[in-house]
Amino acid sequence: MAKNVATDTSEEEKLLLAAKVANLVQIERVNLVESSVEYDPFSELSGEVELSNSTEYVVDKERSVVFVKPRFAVVAHVKRGRPLTITADYLLVYSLVSFEEITDEHVDAFAGFNGVYNGWPYWREFVQGMMSRLGVPPLTLPVYRPARCGFMSIAQPVRRHSLTDPRQEKAAKKLSGKATKKKRPKKPVKKKSSPKRKTR
Repeated sequence: MAKNVATDTSEEEKLLLAAKVANLVQIERVNLVESSVEYDPFSELSGEVELSNSTEYVVDKERSVVFVKPRFAVVAHVKRGRPLTITADYLLVYSLVSFEEITDEHVDAFAGFNGVYNGWPYWREFVQGMMSRLGVPPLTLPVYRPARCGFMSIAQPVRRHSLTDPRQEKAAKKLSGKATKKKRPKKPVKKKSSPKRKTR
């Protein structure tokens, strides 16, 4: 039976518990197991985006394996019409060297932290590709940053981001301008020839 990640442990404790398991595991595979997209092409996006995630896991001690299933969601709000919603569930399979001295609390913290952290790059690529296929403004998900004490909150709050960032657009224009700017060829410098001396 899948277990939901607990949220009543302090950030410092989660970090220590997850780190102990992280030193004993190896990621075997990452699979996209379910995804969904809801989009009304006649809606007008407002530019505001909400990100959220949750995690559940299953432990198989006989095979020394932990199955972690993070679920990601992004909702792009609209000025009118139905919001754009993209969700994806991934299955991350970890093999453990040993379950000795590893409790349910250790696995719980590890699943909530490493499961989301390891699955985030796959989720970012999925969203970026899907937004392109839908023909809407591109969205690059931010870095999944740790919260205080160097640990990312397992009970991840809803985070808001903009589809269009004026600073990024300005920087992109500068970069593209530099890339396309052609260097002017240098004009050849004519060397003045010294007058020949007449010999008597």
